[in-house]
Amino acid sequence: MTGHREKRKLATRRAIVRAGLALFAEEGYTRTTLAMIATKADVSLRTVSVYFPHKIDIAVAPLDAILERLHHHLEATTGDAFEALESFLKGEVQIEDETGDDLVRRALADNPVLRVRQEEKLFEGADWLARRIARDSNLTEPGTRERLLATASLAMILELWSGRHLADQAQDIPAAIALLRAAALQE
Repeated sequence: MTGHREKRKLATRRAIVRAGLALFAEEGYTRTTLAMIATKADVSLRTVSVYFPHKIDIAVAPLDAILERLHHHLEATTGDAFEALESFLKGEVQIEDETGDDLVRRALADNPVLRVRQEEKLFEGADWLARRIARDSNLTEPGTRERLLATASLAMILELWSGRHLADQAQDIPAAIALLRAAALQE
């Protein structure tokens, strides 16, 4: 019973995110209301509010999910941060796109508020990734180098995810990791 309930919750969440991103792309972020999202997702306004207390949360939900998976993977994986990053990306190839139709890119294209929030989320992710890179180098705190490597890593993830299908980008993952590793080795 729990499995079915969780699947329903995930399907509802995905429907809300898809509807929100589609409306942000079509109508613009500021003109889109939670009521419009509820109607398009075929759920109640209360349901939208339960899943996403703020409209902006819908826009960054796909990035939040990616960063959460990355954080858990980095914490659970042995080896250095770049090995963990590579195995994470290879695993992401198997995950179905939550939104489809390039909705994230389209929603962000004409909505600067959403791009700013995305950048804030990326900075948050870069902070803990920089800490992991610093830990791998036996440092107590990340310095500029570790922060730059973390930021470059997240930019790479975002670039790989920005394509319509991550699986099409899979062949580029080892080269991207090799570039990051080479930069990390520079003195």
